[in-house]
Amino acid sequence: MKFSVGDPVYVISAKEEGVILEIIDKETAKIRVGTAVFHAFFEDLEHPYLRWFLKEQQQQKGKKVFIENIQTDKLYQRQSTLSPGVYLICFPQYQLEGMEERVEKIKLLLYNETNHTYTFSYKAKNKAGILFELENTLFAHSEFYIHDLSFEIFANSPVFAYKFTNDADPRLVYESELVLKPKKIYAHLEAIKYENRPFFSILLFEKIEAKPAEIVRIDTLHLTKPSHEKAHHFDFRALAQKSRYEIDLHIEKLVENSSHLSSSDKLQIQLREFEQSLDLAMITHQRSVIFIHGVGKGVLKAEIHKILSSKIQRNKIHAFTNNYDTRYGYGATEVFL
Repeated sequence: MKFSVGDPVYVISAKEEGVILEIIDKETAKIRVGTAVFHAFFEDLEHPYLRWFLKEQQQQKGKKVFIENIQTDKLYQRQSTLSPGVYLICFPQYQLEGMEERVEKIKLLLYNETNHTYTFSYKAKNKAGILFELENTLFAHSEFYIHDLSFEIFANSPVFAYKFTNDADPRLVYESELVLKPKKIYAHLEAIKYENRPFFSILLFEKIEAKPAEIVRIDTLHLTKPSHEKAHHFDFRALAQKSRYEIDLHIEKLVENSSHLSSSDKLQIQLREFEQSLDLAMITHQRSVIFIHGVGKGVLKAEIHKILSSKIQRNKIHAFTNNYDTRYGYGATEVFL
């Protein structure tokens, strides 16, 4: 029978109840019964919970219960010491090796300490690939068990990617990644060991706030065709067939293999595709066009908006906007021509 420090126990030989003060070795523990403190063998101890239950059953036996005295069930409300927010909770699971305990695995949960319910997607991965992924719902003021990770994997900088969407307002989305470095993990483990806590927590976010829409407008539109351009310079019908309303600028959509390209090379390819597609949309008199650039670090979006702003100043386009869209989130910009 397994015991821990602080557990209530029943001493069989003394027929009394006490509490464990210290684990001496595999066979003995220091316990307190009343004001007396002494050592006892584990084989002379047992958990008192069954005795408490049987005692309560005996006390209740023979009592008459009237219908007006029956209490309705109370809703369970989880108590937490964490401040408002959504957390990744890490429960270390220990294994005894001789007189030492070592961490065998980490049990991972999500704690929701807010009044909102979220739909979430979660993915754990490392250099070898995806370790675990799922999509589910995290209710307000509740916890959700995700999965276990061996400590060997957990201590080798896995990446946790997650996305949360507010069920009441799908426009409120939070997406990010978390990487736990070994030094930080060992610091957390030392802290909970010193403070005698069962887990350590990592705040994912406090609350999701709507991002302000980025919108640029001008009141007048002046599109002039250079006098030197002539209709026979291009086949308008062929160009119109090539034009598209939606342009995906993710690098994997533009080149077959991008592994050999630097970040700068990828950006140049994406910007070249953007400008060519924008020019084509203008030539074929489209009313608008959407460029899907993703969220990421925002480098591509910033460059696109810089180019669009300069074209607005030269009266080349009417306006552009980066509003939230259910199809792309904030990862697309619509240009009005």
